[in-house]
Amino acid sequence: MKRNNLLTLSFLFLVASSLCAEEKSVTAVNNNILCPPTCTVAQMKKWAQNISTSTTTFINNADYVYSYAKQVGVNPCLVYAQYAY
Repeated sequence: MKRNNLLTLSFLFLVASSLCAEEKSVTAVNNNILCPPTCTVAQMKKWAQNISTSTTTFINNADYVYSYAKQVGVNPCLVYAQYAY
């Protein structure tokens, strides 16, 4: 009985340690919203067209979002992505 418990405990330890070993470190992407544009209006519209819930109004508003965000020093790409959700 002790042998079975020891084997079970060893197996559980092995599984738990292998799960922990699979963790990967992730480097954060610089998503500073106060920066120059990191995309073009055309790229924003193309991205919007790939979203199944995008309306024509949303896609057409890319021009306004890009222009206004750029004027106030905010990255329009991030603003538009937030606007989508």
